[in-house]
Order: sequence, then structure tokens, then C-alpha cells
Amino acid sequence: MPQEFYSNQEAEEILQMASRSPSSEVSRQELSAMASELGISELDLAEAENNYREVKQVEAQKIQYRRLIVHEFTTGIVTFLCVNAFLILIWAMTGRGFFWPAFPICGWGLGVVIAFSEMQNNLGSNFETKFAKWKLKQDAKKMATKAFAHVVKKISQRQ
Repeated sequence: MPQEFYSNQEAEEILQMASRSPSSEVSRQELSAMASELGISELDLAEAENNYREVKQVEAQKIQYRRLIVHEFTTGIVTFLCVNAFLILIWAMTGRGFFWPAFPICGWGLGVVIAFSEMQNNLGSNFETKFAKWKLKQDAKKMATKAFAHVVKKISQRQ
């Protein structure tokens, strides 16, 4: 049987397919041994692991950001529906004259439409920009929290 040769990309894809079996958990030691067999240095492996973790962390943060945007919009819709249902109930219980709840429904409804458009924009073409701004704010909050905890710890040590 003639020996077949694969490009690095093909070999990677074949190994990924092979590793997707149900019982395919790999320990750090096994991963290191595989890398060694493939001629990958321990330093390169550690760097690739760190890159992998960073990519996964950013992916998780993007999912969190998407959920936050949808949750905020959904909360606004539920509030809109509940408040306006209550206004309609008041209107119905007070004689059903002129349908005055139409004014807050239309005004607030316009706000809901704008909020929906903003949500679509944040999840669409501007996602990366909006996500980057959100991530910066989150990182700043974490840094501020750590700094505050450090200051409190220093103050409590002095006493």
C-alpha cells in the first residue's frame, strides 16, 4: 500500500475528527505527549493552550453580552405589556369612555420599536464594536472592585 501524505491542515482535521469520539477526554500529560510526538515544543503547547483559553473566554463573554442585550429588551417588553394592560384595566373599570390608554401605548410603543431596532443593531453589524465597549466597562469594573478590596484590606490591616 503506497504511503499517503497529508498537509498540516488535513492532518489537523483528521485528528480532530478522530478525537471527537464520545470517550475522548485527554489529560494534560497525554496532550503533552501528543504534542511531543508531533514535534511541538512544550513552550508552543503552553502558548497554544493559553490562546485557546483566551478565545473560549471571549466566546463566553460574547454569549453573556448577547444574553444581556436580549434580556434587557425582553424586560422592557414585559414591563410595557404589564403596565399597559393595567392602564386598559383602569380604563375598562372607569366606564369605557374615550380610550385614553392609546396615548401611553403609542408613545411607549414607539420607544419599544426604537429599543428593538437598537437591539438588532447591537447584535448585528455593530456587535464587535458594542461588545468591545461593554468588555472594557466590565474589565474596568473588575479592576475597580479589586482596587477597592485592596484598599479595604490595607485599611483593616492598619487597625
